[in-house]
Amino acid sequence: MLRVPMQTDAAPDPARAQRVCVILALFDLPVLLRPVMTTMVTLLRRWEAEE
Repeated sequence: MLRVPMQTDAAPDPARAQRVCVILALFDLPVLLRPVMTTMVTLLRRWEAEE
């Protein structure tokens, strides 16, 4: 029931739908970057411990 008005809302205005996708991607960035940052930090700590 909620799906129909959302589709009719987004269909005539693709720029608005694209904006929503960009906002969602920006909110997703920290979640995607967290494992990369943690692995980099652990590698740096290992290198510092070896020295």
